[in-house]
Amino acid sequence: MKKNLDSADATYNRIQDNIDKYIAENNIEAPETPRYTSLWEPSTNNELPIDYAKEGIKNIVWCTGFKVDYKWVEFPDVFDNRGYPTYQRGVTGEHGLYFLGLPWLHTWGSGRFSHVGQDAIHITNHIATKLDEEAIETCLTKK
Repeated sequence: MKKNLDSADATYNRIQDNIDKYIAENNIEAPETPRYTSLWEPSTNNELPIDYAKEGIKNIVWCTGFKVDYKWVEFPDVFDNRGYPTYQRGVTGEHGLYFLGLPWLHTWGSGRFSHVGQDAIHITNHIATKLDEEAIETCLTKK
């Protein structure tokens, strides 16, 4: 995992270098952006399976890759008969399972870096709403 994350970070910084080079060569006034440095290292403790409830994990948003492969996602009810995930703007029928960065998640731009943020905002708002609903339900059941 560390090798893959380091490679992704290097790619990001290489893209940033090309953008900065273009800005400099064309005398464009733009703020400087610091280079990304990793803030997290993968753990060597990889005990599986993870007890999500014990660890307090309520939602997972995973966005990665260049090739579609859902074999590792063990939620068969969220896939259609062709093996593609079913969702509404990335929100699946499985509590806490979301998809992001897929083409036509909501618009043509959903699978592009330049537009994936709109879908990310939608999903984070959905998660926040669900958390609020769960908090309200917890308060009501404690009375």
